[in-house]
Amino acid sequence: MSTPIKPKVGSTVSPLAPSEAPERTSAQRPAVEADGAWRSTALQRPAQASPTAPGGKTHPNPCPMLGALVAQGHLTPDTKGRVRMADIDRVFKQQLGMSVPMRGMFQVMATTSKSLGKTLSNVFHRRVDVEHLRGDFFDHKWDSGILRDGVFNEDAFNRLASFSKDGKTLTQAEWGAGLEAQLQRDRAAGRDVPTSTLRTAYEKKFVAFEAGLIFSTLGKRDASGALRLSIEDARTLYRDKALPESFRAAEANTNLRTLAASMAKATFGMAGASGAGQAAEGERLATDVV
Repeated sequence: MSTPIKPKVGSTVSPLAPSEAPERTSAQRPAVEADGAWRSTALQRPAQASPTAPGGKTHPNPCPMLGALVAQGHLTPDTKGRVRMADIDRVFKQQLGMSVPMRGMFQVMATTSKSLGKTLSNVFHRRVDVEHLRGDFFDHKWDSGILRDGVFNEDAFNRLASFSKDGKTLTQAEWGAGLEAQLQRDRAAGRDVPTSTLRTAYEKKFVAFEAGLIFSTLGKRDASGALRLSIEDARTLYRDKALPESFRAAEANTNLRTLAASMAKATFGMAGASGAGQAAEGERLATDVV
């Protein structure tokens, strides 16, 4: 058997297959001079994404409805997290079936900020920041705890769902009772939630408004005309940042009358048994849809 001939210096050698090629060390990788220093030209590994909680997604947006619309691509914020008001109006109409008066209310409310400069900028540019709502005007420390720290909290969701009497759906009053229980639990744990009567009353309207928006959008009426929210639909909204597959904008109750009635029902639910009489009146309003 003849001895293999070693290639001479300068001769052409067939390149090794990728699997056979030896890996270069950092000292052997090509380098270039830049700004007076030698820097490696080796490709860098892409940064790893921040981990999310098992079985969930990160939720930087504290509003579950806006978060779902952004996640599903209906709203597309720019690099600063801003969305055009015209786009919000269009999406609320097409995707949520929202009435003209209710959309008009949102056009006024959405521009509001704790910062006067930001409010004026929102009004002038007709854009609003939907990705930095925490700490701004509509943010509230009293909430369900389901999206606390930006991650879906399964335990908090299950606690709220446990207030359902039929085990499948929640009424506005049951939702409100769950929120009141969560507030008391957070107070006992020493969390940064309202403790004074004045601050609690101030934040209650934001808590009730969020409940009213969810129920007027995703709630469905039972045989008696009462508005109910499917627990699984609520789970899809909060956990998956998505509108339920069964949702149809044309069948939604997204109008001011149902929003106001749902807010009233949720508020009375927070009041417990003392609000039973007012809750019945809220139920009457909720069944009278425009």
